[in-house]
Amino acid sequence: MWRVFFPLLLAAGLISCGNDSKSECRKDTDCKGDRICEKGRCVTPTVRPAPAMQDPDPDPDPDPDPTTTHPAPSPLSVIPGLPSLPKLNLPNLSLGQGGLNLNFKLQVGADEHTIEMDPTGNPTVKWCVNKKCDVMDLTRPADVERMLERLANTAGNADPQLKTTLQMLRDLSSMMNQGGGLPVGVPGTFTNQPSGRKNLTTYHSAAEIVAAGEKAEGAEAQLSDLSPTIVSSDQVTFKTSDGITVDLVAPAAVQSRLPGLARSTGPQTVRFRILRVTAKYLKGEILEIPNR
Repeated sequence: MWRVFFPLLLAAGLISCGNDSKSECRKDTDCKGDRICEKGRCVTPTVRPAPAMQDPDPDPDPDPDPTTTHPAPSPLSVIPGLPSLPKLNLPNLSLGQGGLNLNFKLQVGADEHTIEMDPTGNPTVKWCVNKKCDVMDLTRPADVERMLERLANTAGNADPQLKTTLQMLRDLSSMMNQGGGLPVGVPGTFTNQPSGRKNLTTYHSAAEIVAAGEKAEGAEAQLSDLSPTIVSSDQVTFKTSDGITVDLVAPAAVQSRLPGLARSTGPQTVRFRILRVTAKYLKGEILEIPNR
């Protein structure tokens, strides 16, 4: 009987040994410690880094690094832009025999302004709008006011702020030249009056004025042989009976009388202040038109 039992016992032992050699474990609990069962063997687990998490909605504009320093903005970057001016054309700028010869054009909308300085050196400016011209004397406060007013009404069309500034300058010039200086209460009040003794002479003919020359400047004249040749909104050009040209600026107080003067015929009487005298040309400011 042992011949039958022994072979069976040997076969069972061989099978048991064969299974142990092929597999140490079937599950993790068959292994000791932290070892795990992998493919029938107890092994130490390998630690692998977890994959990075992908942001489902990445920020297209991430916050800047707080440690990064940025240079302060330049103070020039906060200066407001200069007012825009109308199109300016400078075709002619030269030094003539008498001084600076300046001639340029200013296009404002549909109007073409041409501004010329006297090339002989006289402090006068010829300002033409669509070829209709006025002559302004830069030594005369009233003409300076008119120039500032025109600048306000031309360059100011492109920039309201510039127009306001130029209008303020014109108003200030007007106050200073009315004889009272700056408004009361302003420190340093002064009066913009010509120096020297006031000329109280009144002239009654162009010949007298021409004979007196520069001595007549600042005096009054009342001529009765003035024939208007050009009448604008604020200036009148006359011819005297002896052919002398008389350019007279009309201040606001008498401008309402100019349309009637333009319709008149024959010589007119005008009282005016003499500002400049040459042999064939007189410049002045209208004080009164007695017949109007």
